[in-house]
Amino acid sequence: MIFNPWTGLQSLSLIVMSFWFLEFRMADGVFGAGAVYFSQSPLSAYNERGDSAEPFAPSDLAVSGGYAHRFEGMMVGGRVKLIRSSLGETSGVTAAADLGLQAREVTIAGEGRVDVGASVSHIGPPLKLGGQSSPLPVSFAT
Repeated sequence: MIFNPWTGLQSLSLIVMSFWFLEFRMADGVFGAGAVYFSQSPLSAYNERGDSAEPFAPSDLAVSGGYAHRFEGMMVGGRVKLIRSSLGETSGVTAAADLGLQAREVTIAGEGRVDVGASVSHIGPPLKLGGQSSPLPVSFAT
């Protein structure tokens, strides 16, 4: 028997839109704003007894604004975002922040200079949908 896990995805349609709709540059910094929207085709739903229920279509929207500033030898930036998530008739809203920094030309390796950076994303309170509360997926990168 052969099992293909992708067979059921033939009818799955995803919509992902991302917009960076505002950018205002200054001498040593930049302001920006954007939005990300995600939706997909309706999914099957089941009630507490396991019987079929009305299908639902999940969707997410995040609207954000940020600022980055260049210092001598370093760049620092941050963004705040408002996040709305929906699962059928249930929806929830939360806020989050992203922070990052980059030190420029820290050392020389081989024939080039090396920059070093770090960021943390999705710092904020949990998202509450109905009676369930889920923490945001905080991530660190270097």
